[in-house]
Amino acid sequence: FTLPSDEEVFRMRDKERRKRSQDREQRKPVWQMTTATSRSGRSAQLNDLLAGDGEGAEDSSPSRRAQKNRALVTAAKSVLGQDRRQEKENMAEFIAKKREMFLVQMSLDTKREEIRKLEEKAQMKEEALKKSEQMLEEDA
Repeated sequence: FTLPSDEEVFRMRDKERRKRSQDREQRKPVWQMTTATSRSGRSAQLNDLLAGDGEGAEDSSPSRRAQKNRALVTAAKSVLGQDRRQEKENMAEFIAKKREMFLVQMSLDTKREEIRKLEEKAQMKEEALKKSEQMLEEDA
């Protein structure tokens, strides 16, 4: 085994860095990624739309074809876009519910802690009162 020269080491490091940066650029952000289930559902809906478009192939007039293309594009946009909007609304509702649950739990914990502190104070005052009564009885 021989150690590579410094130039080779630097070249390999640069090559790895470039590859990592390219991988990072090619990767989509999480919010743009889809699950396999959602992709299969969307593709099935798009296939249904395409199958419906192929039935009337006899009507090949340019205006009719353009009209079908527009209808197909709007239908595809609605199929692909509706899930994302629904997810965003659901996520916003979910976050709002979680926030509300957290705030309710926090206020409940705060109230319980205050009750515990007040009970401890009352118990300490009762003990002090008993001691002072006992001292009065001893003095009398």
